[in-house]
Amino acid sequence: MHGAAEFGIDQAERYHEGMASVFDLLAKNPHLARERTEFDPPVRLHPYQAHMIAYIIRDDGILIIRVLHGRQAWERYLP
Repeated sequence: MHGAAEFGIDQAERYHEGMASVFDLLAKNPHLARERTEFDPPVRLHPYQAHMIAYIIRDDGILIIRVLHGRQAWERYLP
């Protein structure tokens, strides 16, 4: 786990817990992020600290497509 090696176990666990909280927030509020129609299929992007969470809304909830670091050219990794 890159985060644990670089920042320590405690910080990595806090970051992971924060990310899980954002996943819950998005599941409860799926329209929180605007739909990005420049991607095909369209996705929604929501930031969490240094990362971007890409997800789509489905009938049964949300599907998280990818979690990418904000420094990455994340547009290349989306559909």
